Amino acid sequence: MSLEIKLEEKHPDSYMVFLKGHLDHDTTQHFEREIQKLLRFKPRRVVINMSGVDYVSTAGIHAIFKLRERMKEGGGDISFFVLQHQVKAILKAVKKAPLENIFYTEEEADIFLRALEDTGKRLRPKKTDSDPPDPNL
Repeated sequence: MSLEIKLEEKHPDSYMVFLKGHLDHDTTQHFEREIQKLLRFKPRRVVINMSGVDYVSTAGIHAIFKLRERMKEGGGDISFFVLQHQVKAILKAVKKAPLENIFYTEEEADIFLRALEDTGKRLRPKKTDSDPPDPNL
């Protein structure tokens, strides 16, 4: 089975990734190549539309975790919407699965992204004790 991937800029610093097919051992390299293209734009927020994903293997889960870590390193985050029941069950079974940001419709995700843009809010990396004070806060 193949994996179709479409990248779409929704708002400044925010992108939607549309997936259709299987995210498995045979398709994760394609997924990772497309994500590499996206990460060149240094997005703050990536929403992954998984409505067309009907199967995720451990290789696919690993690819999602890698994306999540790379986004967090850059001060961003990922969200999901429209997880198929079986895909959500697989991700829930994995400890530390990135399921805290799930939208149920594209409209919900778009409203969230628009609100971030409208308020000028940008996701920032967590501040540590060794970081200098931010004069903009």
